[in-house]
Amino acid sequence: MSSFRTTGTLLTAMTLLGAAGCASAPASDATELTAQAEAAEAQQLSREQATRLQPLERANFWAQEHAGDPTDLTASIEFAKSLREIGSQERASEVARQAAVIYPDSADLQLVYGRALSSQKRYREAARALSRAAMLKPGSSDALALLGFVHDQVGDHASAQAAYSRALEIDPNRAGTLSNFGLSLALSGDLAEAETRLRKAVALDERSTQVRQNLVLILGLQGRYDEMRDAAGDAPEGILEQNIEVLRALRGDAVAQAAEAATAQTAAPSLRSTTDG
Repeated sequence: MSSFRTTGTLLTAMTLLGAAGCASAPASDATELTAQAEAAEAQQLSREQATRLQPLERANFWAQEHAGDPTDLTASIEFAKSLREIGSQERASEVARQAAVIYPDSADLQLVYGRALSSQKRYREAARALSRAAMLKPGSSDALALLGFVHDQVGDHASAQAAYSRALEIDPNRAGTLSNFGLSLALSGDLAEAETRLRKAVALDERSTQVRQNLVLILGLQGRYDEMRDAAGDAPEGILEQNIEVLRALRGDAVAQAAEAATAQTAAPSLRSTTDG
């Protein structure tokens, strides 16, 4: 009987020890999960603080983040963006290209990739990345606006205008996109519609010298020099008159040829697109 009690006691003790052992595992897991959560929170806080850094410091921060985990989507996107900020377009496109192999369905990644390629004047490659970004995120006008720009750069004005139209359906008040749309229409020979788009762009962004100069050029190409003077605002009179004389000479050609020639004239106002639409 005594032996039975001893055995029973031992079994009870073993059971209790086993129960204690089982109870300690969740506690350990919980501690580890808490530590991971705290580490993630600290990293997030650090990344939020990075947005307030100067461009070079921000690039260095994201370089370290990306080096720590090259498969981190956020780090890849932000590193590519920060590289673009400091003018390292080729490196930015390479970082984005490598990440796109892992994350082919990230619209934000495709957009930053397209921007970097566009900045290198690799317009056809940029168009592919931007088209994919627009497909993946159809409610965003950013990729479409820039897609219009890159189509214009290779002379595909019809595709450019289709992209601008879609971008403006999403966001009708993008002054840069309206301005680029106007320039694209001018290069296609439709000066009247180009003027309409540019007047709306000026109304939306009266402080933009670039947008106003584009309107001045379109008015000049139509031979409306008094209106051109009025629209020029604070432009120096001597330069304005010189530009008018250049435009008078160009008026003897077809409108499309005149627009192209005006772009090439360093003395005349130029067709200036807003790179990011």
